[in-house]
Amino acid sequence: MRLMLKAVLLSVFFWGLVPAYGYSQTYKYKCDSNIDEHGIKSQCPINLPDTYWTFANDKSLLFESDGKGFRKQNIQAMPGFPAPPAATYRFEKTHQGTHVYVSRPSGMGSEAFTSFMYFNSDYSKYQRKLQMHKHRTEYIRVDELASPSEDIPIF
Repeated sequence: MRLMLKAVLLSVFFWGLVPAYGYSQTYKYKCDSNIDEHGIKSQCPINLPDTYWTFANDKSLLFESDGKGFRKQNIQAMPGFPAPPAATYRFEKTHQGTHVYVSRPSGMGSEAFTSFMYFNSDYSKYQRKLQMHKHRTEYIRVDELASPSEDIPIF
């Protein structure tokens, strides 16, 4: 009887935690500007689509998604093979009010670049920096919050 009571309490505790870790929020951002490797700012192309980003696990993970919070697939797939998911960014630190996320892809050719996301304190604007290691080149895109979608639970 005592063992059964422990099992019931443990399962209630475990299932109580599941919704807390399965919750995410999706936000829609629009391009504000581009900054080239020389620091020159330019307007975004007119036909550039808005971007959706989903924060998961209490904002410790970030990935590009559709408006419903489903992870986007990487469009560079080999013929006959399913496309791998888009990059996942992991929260690294907050420094002077800026939230820093980093993606270090793994696999063939992944050592060629690292991608960073720098969000302002209220997550209303970010800079996405792609750092190409071989050529020591950086590309920066600045986006701002367009409108938040509804909070989306992920199960």
